[in-house]
Amino acid sequence: MNEIKKKKVLIIEDEESYALVEAMLIEETGFEPIIPGAVKNPEQAIEWIRKYEADTILLDMNYSAWPKLDNTADGFEVIELLSKEERKKIVCVSGNIATYIDFLHPLGINHFSDKVEFTDCLTGECDCDAKK
Repeated sequence: MNEIKKKKVLIIEDEESYALVEAMLIEETGFEPIIPGAVKNPEQAIEWIRKYEADTILLDMNYSAWPKLDNTADGFEVIELLSKEERKKIVCVSGNIATYIDFLHPLGINHFSDKVEFTDCLTGECDCDAKK
């Protein structure tokens, strides 16, 4: 019998509680979540992205003790180190996502959401392109 391969979603998140909620939502959507742990810095995020080779990467924008609400947030450092193909897999999430959208588009990121509604991006039901 042929088994359908589930789409794998790598969760890059510094808060374990958020990662667990995100994983639950990902599973409910029919995808397979990958939670390597709580990310500590952009370098570790890059390492995980390359190691796990997921279909989609759910990227939290800020891992710092003091949130950065501009293009100096940790997620930007990660995005800038990724190839164009890797960037196509990114769904950026943040409690303050609206503050980052204008910075994300020039970097080739077309999917972004708050920390709950990102599943629309996974299923193709988002209106992210309309937010350009």
